[in-house]
Amino acid sequence: MFPKKTARGKKTFPGSRRSLEDMDFWSLVKILDAETSYRVRTDAAIAAGLGGLIPCYTCGQYHHFKDMDCGHMITRKFFGTRWKREILRPQCTSCNLYHEGRHTEFRKRLVAEIGEARMQTLEQYAQVYGHTHPDRLLLIEQIQELRKENNRRRKEEPWRT
Repeated sequence: MFPKKTARGKKTFPGSRRSLEDMDFWSLVKILDAETSYRVRTDAAIAAGLGGLIPCYTCGQYHHFKDMDCGHMITRKFFGTRWKREILRPQCTSCNLYHEGRHTEFRKRLVAEIGEARMQTLEQYAQVYGHTHPDRLLLIEQIQELRKENNRRRKEEPWRT
């Protein structure tokens, strides 16, 4: 097997794990998306207390948290709000993917929770800071923080009743 060079020029071999520091920006984004999604879905599972079953935020159908998506009120292209848990809720794949997030219902429910003023503030924040890519070191720090909590959750399974 031939070694490959990482973004920082270090050699790695196929099958070996790269450290976060050696990953490129988009790889870090993908990992942070996955860790954030897990956190949002397990938060809902813990709150529901139904052994891992949670309702879809927009249609209300119950599914196991592992079969749900992490729905974003504001599209993920806006990095300013992409990982703000305040606007993230579990959604079934039907609502999130096939019905494009059901944004009208999503927004209506979220406004009922956090208020119209806070919703408008978040939408403005997304517009102002939205397309600015966050610093790699900030992404790494957020991943490490979420992984620590998520790994504890994976071991303990606190959503089980």
